[in-house]
Amino acid sequence: MYNNNSTTTFHHKTNSISYPFEADPYLSAAGQILIEHGRGSIGTIQRYLKIGFNRAARIMDQLEEIGVVGPDCETKPRKILMNIEEFNDYIKNFDYRENTTTSDCYPATPPIANESANNIPLEESILQQQFNISADFTSDGALLNNMQNSFIYNCSEKVQHEMIDCLISSNSSNTMRLIIFDKNNLSYFSYEDLPQLFIPVVSDDVKLSTVFDWLMKEMSERLHTFAAHKLKNYNDFNKNGFEHFPAIVFIVSEFHLVENYFSNNNTILQLLMRGNNAGIYFLFFSQFETKHLSIDLLEDLVHTYTPSQAKQILLNSGENSSNNLLDLNSIDDMDGKQFENYCISLLQQNGFSKIETTQAYGNHGIDILAEKDDITYAILCKCSSVNIGNSIIQQVYTGKSIYHKDIAVVITNQFFTQQAIDDSTILGVKLWDRNKLETMRSLIS
Repeated sequence: MYNNNSTTTFHHKTNSISYPFEADPYLSAAGQILIEHGRGSIGTIQRYLKIGFNRAARIMDQLEEIGVVGPDCETKPRKILMNIEEFNDYIKNFDYRENTTTSDCYPATPPIANESANNIPLEESILQQQFNISADFTSDGALLNNMQNSFIYNCSEKVQHEMIDCLISSNSSNTMRLIIFDKNNLSYFSYEDLPQLFIPVVSDDVKLSTVFDWLMKEMSERLHTFAAHKLKNYNDFNKNGFEHFPAIVFIVSEFHLVENYFSNNNTILQLLMRGNNAGIYFLFFSQFETKHLSIDLLEDLVHTYTPSQAKQILLNSGENSSNNLLDLNSIDDMDGKQFENYCISLLQQNGFSKIETTQAYGNHGIDILAEKDDITYAILCKCSSVNIGNSIIQQVYTGKSIYHKDIAVVITNQFFTQQAIDDSTILGVKLWDRNKLETMRSLIS
């Protein structure tokens, strides 16, 4: 762990005025990283040096003090004021003097980002020895493909820990970082030393505003970076071989204790609306039924699951058995969101990948985006008590074009009118009715 009492003092040797300050051992490495990237971002320092937010923020202040970066620009990255030659010359003119030496301070040489794979065996060993979690990072990050803002209700602490352990065991700190808010400060204390933990477990409401301010900055910086490369989101950016951004998963242990704070906070609403594109996700847990909670605006921005649904959809941990999927008579009693979640599970178990849901409003009639055999799908889910007419066919056809997908699909628990069938034939829209759902269920071994 970083020891705040172990410091380095800088003294400029070529100036008649001495400007001593306690310098972080990573100051030089952080300056080089920011200059190479051309932007002053605390998040970049964190990712490359594997350090927490507070330490990275202190380093950024020190870089500003010696003229490497400009002042804070709110949500935008700071300007870089030196080139690499100027910075190296500047560092050479400093005299490093160790005030104290302790065994637990950070080494002078930081971890290099492209050597992050070397950390994986160490992380697996730490998780096994300290947390009794058997980690396997062979498919590091793959489990995050289905991650989305989620509200998981009627979920015991035991099941919460099972789900978190599943995330931890499959995703290293290179691909996932956790931020945990546990107001009880009891349930999650055991996770304090996790390699994937971004900052210490937060239990104080007052500190939440600081965390959310940082998340807003991180989201803005990431989206600016994606736009500069003409890319839309975090997945596209990482796949194109640029600087790798880990997903950030914010976990709330009991929503009931903070429901007023979360339901009426504009910053949180912005993070929920735009954060997924930046690789920022929220997992809200509660031991209560939804009828006892005031979700308010969050209901339109998160997906609501039972623990079993969440395990199956988010963690893909359900057994590939048709018993995991309800019979069709039970489907008829679902509301729209429940039917959408059912369709996601059905698609997963039929070999579809890159499954993601669209926002609740302004989604152009499309609920789910998915891919199978290199063919992309724009899917509308319609749970109804009557057969589906032709008006929805044009809607999903238009939505497919807006999302730039190959095939438009309408899934329903009922059947389609003849006019809908005729129009779908002309427009090339796939109609998956009640019989198709039963066929997909039967194909699951």
